[in-house]
This record gives sequence, C-alpha cells and structure tokens, in this order.
Amino acid sequence: MDFGLWTLDFGLCKLVTIVNPGECIGRGQLRPQGPGISKRPWRWLLVAIAILTSEFCGLAAPRFLLQDLAVQTWTKEKGLPDNSVTAVLQTRDGYLWVGTAGGLARFDGVNFVPFAPASAKSNVTVHVTALCEDTAGQLWIGTQGAGLLHYANGVVRRFERNADLSDQTISSIAEDAAGNLWAGTPSGLNRLEASRVIRLTTRDGLPSESVSSVHVARSGRIWITTSAGMCQYRDGQMLPLQFETDSAGRNPLYLGIYEDIQTNLWAYGGTYLVRLDEALGPGKRLNYFRSGDTPSVRLWSLCEGRDGQLWIGTSGQELYCFADNKLMQVTLRAGQLASDVRALFEDREGDLWLGTFGGGLVRLQPRSLRILDASVGLPPVPAVCLAFGPDERLWAGFDHHGLYSGSAERFEPLTTGGEPALQNQVSALCIAPDSALWAGTPGCGLYCLKGQQLLHYTTANGLFDNSVISLAAEADGTVWAGTSFGALHRFTKGVLTTVGPAEGLPPHPVSALLSTPGGGLWLGTTEGELLRRDGDAFKRLDENGFLAGKAVRALYADAHDRIWAGAADGRLACFASGAEFTWTATAALPDAITGILGDDRGDLWCATSKRIYHATAPEIVQWLSNRAPLRPELIFEAEPVRRVSSALGWPLAAVSSHGHMWFSTAVGVATLDPRGLDSDPSPPPVRIEAVLVNGQPLALPANAAMAAQKEASSRRTAGESPAALRLGSDLRSLEIQFTAFCFAAPEKLRFRHRLEPSDMEWVEDGPRRSVRYERLPYGNYKFRVTASKTSGAWSESAAEFAFFVPPPMWRAGWAVALYVICAVVLVAGAARVISHRRLRRHVARLAQEQAIQRERMRIAQDMHDEIGSKLTKISFMSERAKGDVEGQGAVAGRLDAIAHASRDLLQSFDELVWAVNPHNDNLEHLAAYLGQYVTEYLQNTAVESELHIPQGLPHHPVSAEVRHNLFLAFEEALNNALKHGRPSRVGVTMAAPGARFEVSVQDNGCGFEPVAEDRAGTAGKTPSIKHGGNGLLNMRKRLAEIGGQCLVRSQPGQGATITLTIPLNGADDASV
Repeated sequence: MDFGLWTLDFGLCKLVTIVNPGECIGRGQLRPQGPGISKRPWRWLLVAIAILTSEFCGLAAPRFLLQDLAVQTWTKEKGLPDNSVTAVLQTRDGYLWVGTAGGLARFDGVNFVPFAPASAKSNVTVHVTALCEDTAGQLWIGTQGAGLLHYANGVVRRFERNADLSDQTISSIAEDAAGNLWAGTPSGLNRLEASRVIRLTTRDGLPSESVSSVHVARSGRIWITTSAGMCQYRDGQMLPLQFETDSAGRNPLYLGIYEDIQTNLWAYGGTYLVRLDEALGPGKRLNYFRSGDTPSVRLWSLCEGRDGQLWIGTSGQELYCFADNKLMQVTLRAGQLASDVRALFEDREGDLWLGTFGGGLVRLQPRSLRILDASVGLPPVPAVCLAFGPDERLWAGFDHHGLYSGSAERFEPLTTGGEPALQNQVSALCIAPDSALWAGTPGCGLYCLKGQQLLHYTTANGLFDNSVISLAAEADGTVWAGTSFGALHRFTKGVLTTVGPAEGLPPHPVSALLSTPGGGLWLGTTEGELLRRDGDAFKRLDENGFLAGKAVRALYADAHDRIWAGAADGRLACFASGAEFTWTATAALPDAITGILGDDRGDLWCATSKRIYHATAPEIVQWLSNRAPLRPELIFEAEPVRRVSSALGWPLAAVSSHGHMWFSTAVGVATLDPRGLDSDPSPPPVRIEAVLVNGQPLALPANAAMAAQKEASSRRTAGESPAALRLGSDLRSLEIQFTAFCFAAPEKLRFRHRLEPSDMEWVEDGPRRSVRYERLPYGNYKFRVTASKTSGAWSESAAEFAFFVPPPMWRAGWAVALYVICAVVLVAGAARVISHRRLRRHVARLAQEQAIQRERMRIAQDMHDEIGSKLTKISFMSERAKGDVEGQGAVAGRLDAIAHASRDLLQSFDELVWAVNPHNDNLEHLAAYLGQYVTEYLQNTAVESELHIPQGLPHHPVSAEVRHNLFLAFEEALNNALKHGRPSRVGVTMAAPGARFEVSVQDNGCGFEPVAEDRAGTAGKTPSIKHGGNGLLNMRKRLAEIGGQCLVRSQPGQGATITLTIPLNGADDASV
C-alpha cells in the first residue's frame, strides 16, 4: 500500500500527515497501569488538536502550545548532577532515576540524591548513557568508559565482569523474557547469562559491531540496531531486516527500533521515523523530517504514551507527537527550553519527562486548561468582562477592542453598524432571562441587544453617569447597573429607577453585582464594602472591615448559600450562616482575586490576572470549621507580562451550562473543564528513604526501604509487627528521612508521623520529609509515617521502621547482674570485716569483763575473808568484854555500842560484797536476795511480812550498779514503812512484766497525803511526801540514775505503796 506525504508549513510549526486511510495507531501505553495511577487528559488534548487539524482554513497550525502544557525544568542549580540528561527511568519502587553526563541521581519529585560507585573517586564523574531495571529490581546503569554499574541495597557497584564486556562504553541496555541482560556497545553486543558474559559480533550475524540500541518488545522479540542496519535475534540467530531507503545509495543512521503495544514496528534516527510492518511491504518510507538544514535535525529518542501516541525527541526541532496518523510539533517557546531532546519517558501518572542536552530535566504535564488568545481571533489584551449566552456562545468585552463572541475554536468581533462604542470599549456584561445581552461601557452608557433590536441608555434616559462598570440580571428580568459615580440603577419592565444613600447604599462605585437563584442581590464596592439587598434597602455585611479599602472584584454564591467575595491583595471572605470567615494569602495570591466559581462537587476556583487556584470541598469545610488552614492548589500560572490591566470590569469569570469555566487572565481567556483536572485523590504510598544514626547512614537490609516496606506490609497482613532493627547503645541522634511519590504535584504532599510509644497522637510535619530525635531512651520503638494530598485523606497503610535501642553496656542485663553480684560481695565483705572487727572488740571486751569479774570476785572473796572475819572478831570481842565489865555501866554501854556498830558494819559489808560479786549479776539472784533481806529485816519485829516472788523469772543480766541502787532504794522503802507508817503488816511483791522488773512495798500503816511538786511544770513526776525526810528523794534519785522509777501511792489512814521499777532492756539497756 502506497503512502503519500503531505507537509503544510504554518511558520511556527509543521504539520506532517500520513495519508493512509487503512492504517491507524492503536491505543497503548509504555507501562501497565498500577493501582492508584491517575489518568492524564492527553487524549482530549489530542482530540482537540485533531479537530483543529481538520479545519485548516483561517485556523492556527495544529500544535501543542506551551500554554497547553505545564512545563517545569530542573537544572544543576536545583540539584541535578548535570544539565545534559541522557536517560530517564522510573523504577517499580516509584523513584525517578536520571542519568546525566555528570552522574546518576534519584528523584522523588522534590530532592535529587546523587549516586556514584562506592569505589569511585570524589573528583571522577560518571557519564551515564543508559538505564534498565531487571525483574529482580536491580537497576543497571550503562556508562561511557566505565562499563556497567548496578544499584542494589542502596549502593551502586561496578559490574564484577566488566572486563569481559566488548567495550567499556555502553550504548543500550535491555532485559529479555528469560531474564538475560543485553548490553550494546560500540564494539559488539553482550548477553549476560547468570555469571557469564557472551559476546556477539559480526561473526554471529550482526550487521555491524557498533550497536546503538537493543529493544526487547512486549512480544518478547529482541531488536538490535547497528550502524550498518537492523536485525532481530530469534532462536539463537540474527535475522537481518531489509528495507529500501528513500533514495538510491542513501543509508541513514538509525539509532533504535521500537515495537509498540499493537506490535507495530518503528525505526527512528537521523531524519527518519519509519514504520517497518511486514504488511506494508519491504522498503516503504512513512515519515521524513524534511529541513532546510538536514544535518541540524536528528531523531534521538522515542517513547509510547499510554493513549497510544508516540513522543519523538529530536535535536534542533524539540519534541514531536505522532497520533491519529498525524505528526504534531510541540512548540516550546524559544529561550525557555532546550531544543535538543535526548531522552523521553512517561511516568505512571502520565507526565512526560524530557532529558535535554544542556537544558536539564523537563516535565510536561497536559492541562485541562486552554488559553484562548489571538490564535482564535481574540484581541491581544485581557478581557474585562465575560458572559455566556443561551446558545453557549461566550461574550467577551475588551478595553479599546469592543465586544467579541464565539467558542474555544473561534471568536469574531461584534459588528453593530452605527454603534462604534460596542466596537471600542466594553466594561460590563450580563445576559437577561429573555436572552437579551446587556453591555456597559466606560463612557457611552448602557446597551441592550435583543435579537435585531439595540437599545441605548445614557444620562439622557436617567442614568446618573455614562460609565457603567457592573451589571446583573435577576430571574424576574430585572437588570441592575452600577456606575462609576456610585449610583445603582434598576431596570424593571423598561422602567429605570435609581438607588442611592436613602436606601443604605454607600457613595462608592459598585464594582461587583451578584444575583442569586433565590432572588437575593449582593453588591461590592471599590472601597471593599459588601452589601445585601433587604427589601428596598441594603444592609452591609462586612462589619469587621476586612475588605475595607480593597475593591471587590469577585462575588460568588455556592450551593450551600455561602457568599464568597474576592478583593485586592489576595483577600478572600466567606459569609456563611451569619458568620464571616476571612483569609489573606499574600504569598499565594499577591494580586487581586478577579473571579470565583464553583463546580458541582463543591470545589472552589479562584482566579487572578496571572494565576488560577483550586480548593477542594473537604479543604473548604476544614477551613470553615477552623480545623486546617486553606491551602489552594495552583492550577495555572501565566508567563510574566509587562503590564496588567487595571481597568474595572464585571464579571471576569463565567461558567457554561456544561460546567466549563472561563476566566479572564493577563495572557488571554482561560477555559477549563473541572472534571478534566481530576487527579488521583488517593494518598500516595510512603517510603522510608534513609535512616541516619549519629549522622551516619544506616544500611537498611534488603534493598533499603523497599524490602522493609514489603516486609512491613506482609507482616501487617498477617497481623504481625515488623522485625525491629537493633541500633547502637551510644545513640545520640536519629534522623529518619521519608518520601512519597506524586510527581504531578509534589508540593501538595503532606506528611505526619508517630513514634510509638513516645507519641500519643500523630504529629503533622507538613511538607517536611524528615524527623530528627535526640538521645532516645533505650527500649523498643516503632516509627510510622503516612502521607496525604490536599484532599485530606491519609494513606491507610503507614511506612514503618521498627527499631530497638539497647541499654548502654553499663545498663545491660548482664551488667546489672554483675553489679548485683559485686554489691552482694562488697556488702558481704564489708559485713564480714565489720563483724570481725565487732567480734574482736566483743571478745576483747568479754576478756576485759571477765578479768574485771575475776578481780571483783577476788576482791569480794578477800573482803569477805579478811575484813569480814575481823569485823566478826571485833563484835565477838566486844561481847566478851561486855561480860568482863559487869557493873560498869558506862564502859558496858560503850562496848555494847561497839558491838552493835560492828554488826551493822558487817551487815553493810555483806551487802557490799553481794553487790560486787559478779555471780549475782542476774535477776534471779537479785529477787532472791531482796526476799532474803525482807525476811531477815522483819524477823525480830512484831510486823507481819508477806513476800511474793514469781517463779520462772527470766534469766536476765543485771549489773552490779543496778542491783546496788535498787537494793538501797528497797532498803529505804522498808525503813520508811517501819519508821513512819507504824504498820502491822508489810508485803513485798516482785514481778517482771514485759521489759521491766518491779518491786512493790505495801504497808497498812497510817499513810500520808502526797503533795505534787510544782504542779505547773512537773506533771508526770513522782510526788513528794509532806514531811521533812529525804528518804523518798534519795530513792527517786537512785532509780533515776539507773533509768528506773519510784512511784508512791498513799492516802491518810490507808497505808502506802511504793513501787520501784527498773528497765531490763530497750533504750536503757546500756545502763543495766
């Protein structure tokens, strides 16, 4: 089948059309779409251009315009390793890899991370020539002069068998269905099978050893392009591909072969794009890029879009798109983008990435927004008013250019014969319910065009002035008109009335008028006043003066009866349910808001002279409920313009019955379909990119974050927690870097994180993509991070990083156990030393006490033997001498006194010996001795005695001092009872209750009355007795010295009871 080639040159671009009714390009895509991948509106843009293509007469050349594409460029100043980009590839983990003449970088939409071989020197750059990802997820990098590199586990390494390659310069890399890697070089073709490298040369059937491209098609066929021709590798053989050239003897240099999704085969390179289908017959040329300077044009790269179009990168003529059998040049304005496109790639979101020579990395995004300018017949100035007629024609008024009407394809000026005003200046437009067009002018009054009838209103007809700057029509046909001198006019059934200060209208020009479907009328003035009609009067709403001094340029009533007002300096006000919400975004909207519109989903669209912004309904609800700030998304930004019109006009935004929106901007009329701008609202998956421990990167296992993410996902599915990674115990700082992929609008991404168990709630990070912690306490942690777009929905599955901070060595379990053992040993040793010291002291004290006791026993024995015998001898001799001197009364009396004194001295000496003798230092001996003394003391008297000594007294030691003082006190008590009480009976009771020993002496004598000493200050002390003796005072003193007490109970005529108490243990044991 023969093909004819038609070329139409329209100056700015060329249209190259293939006349082939029987062939078309099928729909296809470069990569299969995955879940959550948004669909980009390339198709409707191509259809629109195809429509333009079918109407050549009087229309602009079919082409992509820069204003139809969102263009963003990254260069070295923004982190790109080099401005010459040679390869672009998106790997399955979502990253975009960019190969340049100065190295390799990984891109997440915001940051470039450079990568170089681990063994490379810092001053050596790697020139990347090709990129390929294999089925195992490894990234292979072809270089110029450095062989093959591969990236895995976060590290770029050199291929260990580089020496076996045909050449160290790699021109192309591809992987076949069997998992073998193919590498083309200037010196031959290489196939990498497992651990060996197989070289293929001309001896194996290659047309030439200079291989420029290896392409593995979806069908599994392998195509090789060399400097001498092309061939196919099938079943171990090279099958040459023969075809004729456009002229005899011409052998163009082809760079590559591409098989599209419909198995159509394309060859490109030099100045050719050739389709090589066998059904076409051999040697048929399809497309030829003719140029006056042929050497300056060359096809470098080819990429298939998801909608089946082919993108072609050239040097010298920028970018082409082949769709619907038509070749269209993408006109990229001079000075903004480089014309040499060396690499092409379409990502999963539908964006097209261009690698340019010297111009950096370029991203092209299709817009569901078009700018209508002189190319469709509009004047080269901004429109000052817009209105839609019932026939879906847009009316646009221009300053000094009059009134135009038309559609997106073509506009025509309005010709009104004898009314030049409408052909010169129009400042306001509105369409009445009866389809009449009302047009205001800045100096020629008001016009009404209805059918073939044209009405004209001026001051002669009742207008306050002829400068009409705002118009609005109500559902009942009433038309309102505002003029520059502050008057408001109403046209009702042809009757004109004027509204002024009497009805509450301020004396300022009405710059905006809005009639709501419910019959309400709203107006804004050039001084920022916002009013609402209430009956026949007007009531002001903006009481806080937020818009004061700022001309109201936009009014809109949404489906929820909220009124939106836009003014200068990017001020936006919303009146809802009697409350006013205000927002100022000087940084985001530096100029006046001139248009506000809403769609059927409740989203809000705001326009200025240079930009168009979009806010979703959930964002608006959150803002009005004070839960989140309003962050509108930038949809369009015009190129810098020298001058922006300041002329007032109304309205500057309009919406068609189909929902298409139209805005006036400084570069033309912008039209968009809100539904065509839909992007994937689902939040993107999050990845933990890197972990820095004490400033040093931590090697995450198994291909860094990707395997960690897979493991976390699989464990979440199984209900398990991800395995914790053990960090060092010397953790001073921990920085976790994360990212998410939304190349279409990375600025919209928001992040939040939570460190369990430290954070009780999610912590929002905004656009920040890293979190840093200082000196985390030891324990188990789980870091979780999620992402969200501006819609506010957070990703359901969080990226997780579980880690364990071990306690420091000195706090480890074995160290604590060692500390306990050492402490026990230390305490035991100290206790042993102390106990030994105490034992030695105790033994020494016992030895000393035993020596003292032995000495006491010796002294007691000596005193008993020597002094006692001598006293007895004196008493006995006195008694004998008394017998010898009978009749001598004086001498006998003296001898009797000597005998009596010696007996008393002997008794006292016996008591002293008893007290000194250590054998008596216990309670039993003490009680026995006191009992014996009572019996002997009362033996020769007429007083009856009663003695009570309990059996089984405790064997408690009692010192000699205690025994001696108690005995003396006891002796004094008996003596006082007999001497002063004159009793007939005396009883002695001994007891040992608790930790004390008590001796009570009771008599039935005359008794006495006790008197308290100093009742104000001696409460609780033993009372004295009302007589002049010192016996009781001596008893109290003696007992107080040994820690005891003396208690006296007596009443006159009832006898007396004296209780002597000594302690046996407790605080006073030291004295016992």
